[in-house]
Amino acid sequence: MKSSISGPRPPLRRIYKPPCLPRSQFLDDRRSRLTYLRPRIPGILWGVLIFGGAILLALTFLIGLESRLVQLIMTGALAAMIAISIVTIFDLESPLEGANHVNPTAWEIFAGPVTNAPR
Repeated sequence: MKSSISGPRPPLRRIYKPPCLPRSQFLDDRRSRLTYLRPRIPGILWGVLIFGGAILLALTFLIGLESRLVQLIMTGALAAMIAISIVTIFDLESPLEGANHVNPTAWEIFAGPVTNAPR
């Protein structure tokens, strides 16, 4: 079925995209991710965590148990849990550093051809 309106068709245009657009978009996204990966827990919150842990440990001595050994085991277990929690928060706060860091292998595989590409 033909269209009832006939007239000159608009000329076809070629849409040019700069060849470096995907690379620049990739680098912009990478810069955004690196900015996002900066430590996000402020110092005051670290102070509250550590001070709160110390207060909690001090309060465990107010729980009067008859056995001194049980009291020490309970206080030691609580101190270990607080220490493990604080170390975990510290380690996971910066994913590019520490024992559990993200390896740059994928970036190195990608960056090789991109940096050697003709301009």
